[in-house]
Amino acid sequence: MSKRRTTIEWDDVNSEVLKGGDNFAYCEQQFIKNLRLRNLSERTAAFYQENLVVISRALHKLKIDNKPVTITYNDLQDVLQYCMDELNNSPGTINHRISTMKQFFKFLHEEGYIATNPAEKLSKQKTKQVKINPFTETEIKALLNAPDKNTFVGYRDFVIMLLLLDTGIRLSELTNI
Repeated sequence: MSKRRTTIEWDDVNSEVLKGGDNFAYCEQQFIKNLRLRNLSERTAAFYQENLVVISRALHKLKIDNKPVTITYNDLQDVLQYCMDELNNSPGTINHRISTMKQFFKFLHEEGYIATNPAEKLSKQKTKQVKINPFTETEIKALLNAPDKNTFVGYRDFVIMLLLLDTGIRLSELTNI
């Protein structure tokens, strides 16, 4: 009868992990490439990339190995604590970092670069809900009467305000028309 193995070799655990999971920069490139292939906006890709740069720097400052295959849930918690304490990030910004971590490590796990997703259990912080009061009818009339409709620029501004009020599109969406 053969003797039972009592140790697990790294190669046994990592046999299903793709090459590249030990290189943060490579994984980041693959993640951003995937965002673009999914036709997400450049602004979204830039948002994730900015957050990943902050996360990578925090890992470096905390002297945590930044190889995605070795990053743990506790490492990610340490990064978030660093962002709160040292970078003075607000709860909203911390939630953006958490969102980035969750998406990044979910991608790496689904693509096979890492065996487990260390960000899976991360939860967002509670933030203050800011109530935005809508314009009153009087305020809207005052806004629409402000531009001089006899000039090109005034009429253009009037049309832009109507478009924003009628459709509710974002200013960034309007500038891309």
